[in-house]
Amino acid sequence: MRRLNLTFALYTGLRNLLAYRHKGGSLWRMSSAVMGIALSLIPLNVVLVVTNGMIEGITERFVELGTNHLQVRVFHPFEEDQKDTVEELLESQEMIRWVRPFYHGNGLLYAQGQRNGVSVKALPPDIMETDRGFAEFLEIQDGKMDLFSPDAIMISAEIAAALKVGPGDEVKLLVSSNPTGRGVVIRPSTFTVAGIFSTGYYELDALTAYVSLETGERLFPGPGAFYYGIKVENPFAGIEKTAMAIQRDLPKGWYAYTWYELEKPMYETFKTTKFILLFIMLLILLVASVNISSSMIMLVLEKEQDIAILKSQGTPPATLAASFIVTGFFLGVFGTILGMAVGTFLAVNINGILSGLETIIGFFRGMNNEALEEGVHILDPSFYLEEIPVRIHFSELWLISVFSILCATFAAYIPSCRAGKLRPLEILQKH
Repeated sequence: MRRLNLTFALYTGLRNLLAYRHKGGSLWRMSSAVMGIALSLIPLNVVLVVTNGMIEGITERFVELGTNHLQVRVFHPFEEDQKDTVEELLESQEMIRWVRPFYHGNGLLYAQGQRNGVSVKALPPDIMETDRGFAEFLEIQDGKMDLFSPDAIMISAEIAAALKVGPGDEVKLLVSSNPTGRGVVIRPSTFTVAGIFSTGYYELDALTAYVSLETGERLFPGPGAFYYGIKVENPFAGIEKTAMAIQRDLPKGWYAYTWYELEKPMYETFKTTKFILLFIMLLILLVASVNISSSMIMLVLEKEQDIAILKSQGTPPATLAASFIVTGFFLGVFGTILGMAVGTFLAVNINGILSGLETIIGFFRGMNNEALEEGVHILDPSFYLEEIPVRIHFSELWLISVFSILCATFAAYIPSCRAGKLRPLEILQKH
């Protein structure tokens, strides 16, 4: 019994791929199969890069501007010397590159007859100079970042628009506290707007206001409002181990939390959305692979006479079947290369493409005399970032490419088995 001849299978498979028929158009069918794979991979690639960019961009903003990489909190009354002891302990840790005290609370900000609920965060005044992550994601749109004065306040662009105020204007902040445990105390305070900022993400901008550390201590005296914000070199690698190491050295009643623990619902929602989108796109890829199967069936029918001649000359059935599997494999390779190349190009230039589409849509809507108060937005800034960060993970693209080629190869398997089982005598008699 003759063995499988891989060299002959490879040669025949490539010849099948490049074969041309004036009637029936096998070359056209091969090209359409390649385009089917490519067209299914283009949106898959774009979706993957865009979702990675969105998730990482939003998460980085929450981590750098909101939760910090780690937080050390206490939920019971404590002495001032204990707070100093904890700060010295944290500063002595080698894995920690930055640590500062913070206060956080909620309040009602009002001015010009308008009001807006705010999440007030008391920051150290030198944060822009000492925390590179904070400075990277916070854009000062008007005024300046000045929290050295106890009556200064920084507000987001969304809040400034809602209250109709700008730098130099006065606003009032209303907060409640229960310092004695016997009743709620309402505290109105007057502040001067020092500057207006934007984080690039609506959910953070809609509610955030910054005050000085001194003011935060006065407004939010309860222990639950105070915490230490901590930054490490890489918040996305080994952060749990770092938190455990810090926790071991903390006094009783003090607790270390990672950013993931503090923002877990948000992050898990993002990951679930990403997996659902990828699942849908992978189903489209599987459907495109069926096109390869149908193309291979037609190719086998076209080449029945050639198959019969080869088998009558002693070519093993396994070699003939392998030749058609090779054809399906290379169809997958060509389609994958084309789809990944075009998809990556579109993903890298996604911001420019969306901007161009918004301009075109706005132009035609303007021609139809439709009023555009805020312009056209394909991706609503209320739910997405103002600009999509491009994040290409080559390991994920590699896995998708391998999956695509395997799908194409497997789709060619059944037609290839049929080619190996054809009986030469019956085919030659028919032709």
